Amino acid sequence: MSESVEMNVSSNIVIQSVNHQDDMQDQGLNPPPTKERKLRSSVWLNMTREKKEDGNYIAICNHCKKKMCANSSNGTTHLKNHLKFCATYQRALRKKLDVGQQLLSVSESINTDGSSKVDIFQFDQERSRQDLARMIILHEYPFAIVDHIGFRTFIRNLQLQFQLHTRNTIQGDCIKIYEKEKSTIYDMLRMNLSRVSLTTDMWTAIGNVGYLCLTCHFIDDSWKLQKKILNFEYVKSPHDADELTRVIKEKVYDWHIDEKIFSIVLDNASTNDAVVDQLLLNTHLKSNLVADGILFHLRCSAHILNLVVHDGLKVKGVSDVVDKIRDSVRYVRKSQGRKENFQKCASQLGAPNKALVLDCPTRWNSTFCMLKTALEFKAVFSRLSGIILTVTNIISLEVHSRKTNKMQTGQVWVISECDNNLPFVE
Repeated sequence: MSESVEMNVSSNIVIQSVNHQDDMQDQGLNPPPTKERKLRSSVWLNMTREKKEDGNYIAICNHCKKKMCANSSNGTTHLKNHLKFCATYQRALRKKLDVGQQLLSVSESINTDGSSKVDIFQFDQERSRQDLARMIILHEYPFAIVDHIGFRTFIRNLQLQFQLHTRNTIQGDCIKIYEKEKSTIYDMLRMNLSRVSLTTDMWTAIGNVGYLCLTCHFIDDSWKLQKKILNFEYVKSPHDADELTRVIKEKVYDWHIDEKIFSIVLDNASTNDAVVDQLLLNTHLKSNLVADGILFHLRCSAHILNLVVHDGLKVKGVSDVVDKIRDSVRYVRKSQGRKENFQKCASQLGAPNKALVLDCPTRWNSTFCMLKTALEFKAVFSRLSGIILTVTNIISLEVHSRKTNKMQTGQVWVISECDNNLPFVE
């Protein structure tokens, strides 16, 4: 009987509550708002919950501002998962953990003796950014390396705190390092009281663009010999005495060493003789030279040695041998098919696993290396000449041999075995 009375009372209360809400809606009044539940999850320390016009809730990440569903039915698991992969949050978290905390690490010594030392390490964004720019300069990496996916993944896994910048920003960093190093060398030359000697060298890029490398040598206050590259300057065509003189004179005045020059080293060429004559016509430069400029011009000994060796290789009989071996090396290297057949023969005969060397006209020691390497493949050349006629898509070495008077004759190999260049190499 009591249970029946309690059920009737509860039903009356519910009916009266519903009727009360209906009366308020009929009168144009809104029912009193229900009290929202308190947010108890720790995820809301990094999220902001907002209500939309349609009554649904969204969560906004305080770090990356990403919006996600935040209704009660959605739970908070997806919000916690977001924080695990939010780079901005993780970076802030790592930075917060590192405040006042230093890591003990073992780093290699600056010396190359293999020793190591214990350093206290704390991440520094600016220093790491400078190290990246110096790495690009030192190893001649492209500025676009910072856009490479593999490199960015490596940096992110190595140090999450490091913020990679664009290629334009890195290029600007490299320019700043150049300007800083230039200023350091300028101050060093300005404060140094000793005289300086200059060396010049011409470089040719792949596109046949000429550059002049101007290097300065001097003894500092600690009696240590210093060598500093002052300029790597583009030289307009033609590379005659007038243009070279203009570039050298301009850079000497830029560095304010016009009153400190002792000597200048140039290649042993007639053009450079004219350069020296034009430089000595400058009364200001000549008046500050030692012994009235008698010791000013020095000829490059390495270039003279190169000329001596090349003249020796031009002796009749020797030049023919060098030309025949050079033509044979060039023949093998000219196509992929020939190189594969040559490597196959080398593998069968147990020859060294190395590539043939083709000499360079400006490097006399490269001719020695070419002859030395060719001698190691003497049996391979002989085997190749015997089987080359049975290989398709390959020009017959016999035709090549007739053009070079049969390079594989014993006389050619005997002459090539002479170590005439060995004393120059040593």
